[in-house]
Amino acid sequence: MTSFPDADRRTRDNVKNVVVKSDDRAEYMILSVENQLNVHYAMPIREMLQDAMQYDNQVKTISKNHKKLREEGTNHLKEGAEYLSGFAKNDKINPVISLVVLWNGNEWDGPRTLHDMLKVKDKELLAHVPDYKLNIIEPQSIRDKDFEKFHSKMNQVFKYIKYSKNKAILRKLVEEDEMYRTMDRETAELINVVTNSKLEFQEEGEAKMALLMRRLIEAGRNDDVEKAAIDEKVRMELYKEFGVDSLD
Repeated sequence: MTSFPDADRRTRDNVKNVVVKSDDRAEYMILSVENQLNVHYAMPIREMLQDAMQYDNQVKTISKNHKKLREEGTNHLKEGAEYLSGFAKNDKINPVISLVVLWNGNEWDGPRTLHDMLKVKDKELLAHVPDYKLNIIEPQSIRDKDFEKFHSKMNQVFKYIKYSKNKAILRKLVEEDEMYRTMDRETAELINVVTNSKLEFQEEGEAKMALLMRRLIEAGRNDDVEKAAIDEKVRMELYKEFGVDSLD
């Protein structure tokens, strides 16, 4: 039997409990993120193990709660299978969704499913082998029209990564896209780390102010330029009017 001696020591880069709306109800789930600078060619196994550990942790937590209730004399587990399992027939756990993010300008050329890793290719035989599929975000494969689906900062990062090896497109992108001229420290530093670039950045307050001034001048509202510079209340209102507050 193959064992994973280091399994309990593995941790994911980011694990969060999230709530989504489904049929006007709140649905709870666990979202985990694995950040990869390079392709991991055994990633389906790695993620499958991590997901299994997440599910196992939920079962253990429920079992501990049942044990605590039993010690308090309020346990509701039925004798027999439920009592032996420490898990009631009607107990439920939250789904786990795992994302693998490839932080370079290449496509994921490794296996995307457990079946991709198996020597056997007979479809009839594989029908009896449960598969496991990766959820991969790879900037190189994101269509331009789909970048807007991401938060504005991640939009910038993923788009820059996608074209990081195409200097002509990248130069045009940085010169023409207003977001890159008002980039904050966090976004610029992330791009610099994963693409080995040397982007400069502005502090967020400076970036917002510079963008607001530019838009006021373009709109011919020169009187508001002076007001925004000296009156914080006016400046906050103009941020909202021109959509600059979205930089927060």
